[in-house]
Amino acid sequence: MATSETQFPFDTDDVGLIMLALMLMTYANLVLYNTGGFAVSVMNEVTTFAYDPPALAMAGALVLYLVAFLALLSVGSAWSASVSKLSYVTPFVYGVVGILFLKNVFSTSVIRERVMGGKTDGYVLQYEGAGRLLRGKNPYTYNYDQEILAQVPGYFRTPLTPDLLPQGVQYPTNIVTHLDYPPVSVIWYLPARALGVSGATQDLVAMMLLVALVTVVARDELRTFIPIFFLIDWNLILFPSAFIPDAAWVLFVVCAILSLHYPRLSALFLALGASYRPQPIIVAPYLGIIAYNLYGKQYLKKWVVTGLSATALINVPFALWTGLGAYWEYVTIPISITLPPSGVGPAMLVDYLQLDPMAVKPLFTVAVFGAWFLTLAASYRYYDKLGVGMLAFPGLVLWFHWRSLQNYMLWFPMFVFVAYIVGVPERDPLESLKASSLRLRRDVSDGIEGAYDEVYSRVQSIRN
Repeated sequence: MATSETQFPFDTDDVGLIMLALMLMTYANLVLYNTGGFAVSVMNEVTTFAYDPPALAMAGALVLYLVAFLALLSVGSAWSASVSKLSYVTPFVYGVVGILFLKNVFSTSVIRERVMGGKTDGYVLQYEGAGRLLRGKNPYTYNYDQEILAQVPGYFRTPLTPDLLPQGVQYPTNIVTHLDYPPVSVIWYLPARALGVSGATQDLVAMMLLVALVTVVARDELRTFIPIFFLIDWNLILFPSAFIPDAAWVLFVVCAILSLHYPRLSALFLALGASYRPQPIIVAPYLGIIAYNLYGKQYLKKWVVTGLSATALINVPFALWTGLGAYWEYVTIPISITLPPSGVGPAMLVDYLQLDPMAVKPLFTVAVFGAWFLTLAASYRYYDKLGVGMLAFPGLVLWFHWRSLQNYMLWFPMFVFVAYIVGVPERDPLESLKASSLRLRRDVSDGIEGAYDEVYSRVQSIRN
């Protein structure tokens, strides 16, 4: 197996610790000054305001600042490598912050100061669909209008233009109320429904496991940067806990990257992702180019055949259950009808410039396919120069989409980061996982054996 460890002209532990300290102080400030209220004081007819943070926020800020100073004082020291192992607590910190968001903000349907709370329509469609599937009912043949109206605030509902709907699909409320995603979108939430927990809780657990996996298989000299990346933008934590159901397809794409040296496994993860959301379909050809350059045509053939077969195996049973025509209408609704333009790309200009959506939407379609073709051609032609940076191209393609939502864009830096920090494609991260597992088993075994010897020696000394 090919292995390549990059030699850096600087101590990455020290650089990571400096950045980690700044990030910890930033989080301390955010927590301390955004969780409390103001105490009003009137003295000599002059009104003043004093900030009154909660006790937990003050305690958290004190701890974060102490750890930040520890990180800074360790830079250039003999123990910097040991302190850098703080990166292993990243999954725990990620989960704690996410749970705080989930319990204190997003589980309600009101606007809490600066943040919109409540469930999104996509989440409700998937979670309620999982409930129907758990009861043996078809999740596609039901109109979830009552569930959407009861659980989703108005700003998270997706409006429709009635005269642009496909035949046979009825939306009496003129908002999206039918399940319009492939079947893994409901299968994914079966564990949450069976356990009686929210899907956001499941998504948080999945993301915690993802962060833990990346931490374990990362290159040793870059592991310090993991907490910096995953915690520096709290949207990476906020979105999974805000009932924005992207965690599954993100998890599947990351697993496809980590398992790229194993064609069938990587293709299976991509098939699961493509059967959840369409974004992995955009990503797949770029991974295919990396795989082709890594192992050649035979690998690529096996990878493509496995991916297509797995995708068919997942989708065909639901298509037959629902009816081929009806199933196709449901899962293509996001692209077959004109949803309102929205996002962080050129689509934001449609309403601002008062353009006719029906007149300009074809231009966005041309832009998406044009960008997809050109970036794929560039990835193939300049593979040696681009490297894993080409995994950012799918984000650029979706940036031209009619609905280039923020949560679509957010994850593509993660894909590039993960591929780089674990050493794909030159290094096999799963080999590192195997080695870590063996090392853990050895350490546990040695620990148990050492404890046994200690107890045995103490017992013998007492007898004597």
